[in-house]
Formats: sequence, C-alpha cells, structure tokens
Amino acid sequence: MWRALKAVFTQARSFLLLFSVLGLVSSAAAAYDPEGLSGAAISLIIGLLTPVAVLKYGLHIAQSASTSLRSLFVTSVKEYLTVLMGYIAVITIYVVAALPLFIPLIWILPWFAFVLFIIVDEGISLGQACRRSKQLGGSHKGAIWSLILLSLLLSVVAAGSFAFPQVGWVISELVNIIVSLAAMIAFARLYLYCKAQVKETNKANS
Repeated sequence: MWRALKAVFTQARSFLLLFSVLGLVSSAAAAYDPEGLSGAAISLIIGLLTPVAVLKYGLHIAQSASTSLRSLFVTSVKEYLTVLMGYIAVITIYVVAALPLFIPLIWILPWFAFVLFIIVDEGISLGQACRRSKQLGGSHKGAIWSLILLSLLLSVVAAGSFAFPQVGWVISELVNIIVSLAAMIAFARLYLYCKAQVKETNKANS
C-alpha cells in the first residue's frame, strides 16, 4: 500500500490532478448547496465518466506501463457497459451478503474483488470475470482483507481532517482521493500477482 501511495505522486500525476479538481468541485458544490443536490449530481456525472479510466489507471501503474491521460478514457461501448454492469452486480452481491451479520461477506468479498480489473484486462464477459475472480481471489483472502482494512483506516484518517477549521473539507477530500487512487493501484498489483501465481500453478501441473 505504501508503494502504491508513492506511485500516486510519481506516476500519471495528471490523473491525480484531474481527480483532485473534480473531487474539490463536487465537495464545494455539496458544501454550498443546503439540499446537497448539486454535489450529488456532480458526483454522479464523475462516477459515470470515470469507471473504466480508474481501472486502467490502476492496471497501467501496477504494470509500470507508460500512459497518457487521454488513453485512460478511451474505451469501447461494450467495455464501458460491461464495467458499469460489473459495478452494479458486485455492489448488489456485497449488500446482499452483508445482510446476514456479515458472515458470508468474509468469503464472498475476496471472490469478487478482481471482477472489474479482469473485465478491463482480459476483455471477457461479466459472468466469466466473476468465475475468474473467484479463482484468483479465493486463495488470497488474507491479502485482500488486509488491503481493505488498511484502506478503511486511511479513509478514517482522511475523514478526521474535517477537524481543521475552514480548510478541513479541502484536506479531507484531497487525502481521500489520494487514498482511493493508492488503493486502486494496490488492488491492481495484487490482482496481477494472483494472476501470475495461478498461471505458474497451472504451468507446473500441466
């Protein structure tokens, strides 16, 4: 995770700048709109514009591949819709799994942790990506949960930045963006590691 935090500042800095601007605009709109509709609308627009870009960002940096801001946003309609359906499916699965006292979530969350990365990286369907993710994440539950808990801890630190007078919301938003991007890179690296491990295992067994 610490390597991922460093990568946020040393690689694809234009992406960090773009997300910082978008995040601050969204937070400012929410802060100055009593009903919160403006902030919610801007957040929704950002969410619809960037689902594939953030995944490509994580994969490119995890692979130490050179990239441009424009290339991260280039996608096909099929890829975009598959990723969008993937987000909806994974969130729905997590919510349903969390209902019975969180117990199934301990196993289910790692199974579907890599679905979105697989869709972008391997270009396969949502169903195939779910099966592939279960294969990769099922034997690395500890590593996946460690990353999740560390990301949550850093997010709590970001939320605590609100305590600073006047500029607290700015600091909190920036820290939250940095943590989110670092988590994306860290999960992309773990996905690539698990993928390589399975490939080596299959090669040894063949």
